[in-house]
Amino acid sequence: METTRIYVTICQTYCNCPAQSDSGYRGDTIEETFESIEQARAWLTDRYGKMPKGRRKMYRDTKDGQSIGFVHSFWTDPWGYEKAQWQTDWVSIEKHVVTPALVA
Repeated sequence: METTRIYVTICQTYCNCPAQSDSGYRGDTIEETFESIEQARAWLTDRYGKMPKGRRKMYRDTKDGQSIGFVHSFWTDPWGYEKAQWQTDWVSIEKHVVTPALVA
């Protein structure tokens, strides 16, 4: 019995200034699984308030150069920090056909 799953992975990075993004650091990695692309889109819309417009595409290094997601940057609230941080979320979206494996 095969099932299809949509995997969304968000890798967060932070820095003090967009012009100095090379001096940033890596934050959390968030992984979510959905049964449909509509559920994944709804979750992303809930997370960001809307699907980011003008988002930059993210690619995996392959011969066909297929887009696997997008990059979204924004200023965070200064909560817990001395000042706001420039956050960049690297959002990958993948569709997998899952077949249960029986381990004997």
